[in-house]
Amino acid sequence: MKNIHTFPNFLFDNTSSFLSFFKNHKKILLIHSNNLVTSKLFELIKDKISKNIKFYNISKNKMSINKGFYNKLNNKVKFDLVLSIGGGSAIDIGKIFYAKILNENFLYSKKTRTNTLFKKNDIDFAALVTLPGSGAETSKTSIININKKKKFFISRNFVPKYIAYDFDTISNNSSEQQIFRVIDSMIHGIESNETILSSTFSNYLSQNIVIKSKKILKEILKNKNSKLKISIVKEICATSFYGGLAQSECGSSLCHAIAHYIENNFKLNHSESIFLATFIKLSYEKKMKHKSQLFKCEKLLKYIYFDFLKDEERTHYDRIINKISLTKFLKTIKEDPCFKLTKKHVDINKLKYVMSSIKKKRRWNI
Repeated sequence: MKNIHTFPNFLFDNTSSFLSFFKNHKKILLIHSNNLVTSKLFELIKDKISKNIKFYNISKNKMSINKGFYNKLNNKVKFDLVLSIGGGSAIDIGKIFYAKILNENFLYSKKTRTNTLFKKNDIDFAALVTLPGSGAETSKTSIININKKKKFFISRNFVPKYIAYDFDTISNNSSEQQIFRVIDSMIHGIESNETILSSTFSNYLSQNIVIKSKKILKEILKNKNSKLKISIVKEICATSFYGGLAQSECGSSLCHAIAHYIENNFKLNHSESIFLATFIKLSYEKKMKHKSQLFKCEKLLKYIYFDFLKDEERTHYDRIINKISLTKFLKTIKEDPCFKLTKKHVDINKLKYVMSSIKKKRRWNI
């Protein structure tokens, strides 16, 4: 609801104190990816709470949610903590498992949206972020990929009670990962102020997220061949945190609708898809003679595309353009919840013209 804001209860300063807090929990469901198993963080987890954990590796399941495992979850299983470690995928799947434990009648496969407030009980939900940017750690929305479509679930209980960021793991992420994910945070800030739910709250966050994101991106580009300073890593986490809040309370708009199409049809991750979608949105807004906050970032986005990305990466992205079906593109976008939240009317014919121009030139940046 526009006049009710939902926030996490506890934000920890370091990973060790975060994990130690859960040492007395009797049974923990930990959702993670392959990246955790090969990291130093995994050793710390085993040292702090390993005796009590049931691991669920999202990388080992062809579908994001293993139906057999999911169907066994209910309040009789006796988990007292659902802990997601990773980025947006691990956290959003954790939200769905948390919902199922709280309410065994919750069926992620049957509804495209839910706004259920689950019953209060003694089960906690926590997130340790190693890939910031999605903002899932502060969002009351869970977005799951099912059959090449995005399904949206909403509940105030989806906002984790406990949050921490593993600064050491984050500082070792590649420059490319850092850049794309900061752009995702930045677009959350920008687009939260472009929806029918925008408010004074989103306006304040939007302006500050854009300023901070541009500063962070320049710092990453300047130090692309070296490990980031912890001070910059903390800034990255802050933009993810506040970008997530902005998106959670006010939603996203056209850029995210476009990105969802790209992500689901061409097997790119979400943050890459957001990056490419910014160029479509910029081109569309030029055509409409409407300049949003995104234009303050145009030079930086172009620099990343032409000077930071390797030639083979640009070639890979440009080849995707030929595979885009205009009919399917426009139909999918119009059905996306983020498109429906957009405050300004989107002229589909102008958007079609823009995409036709991009396809003719066979490059994202026009």
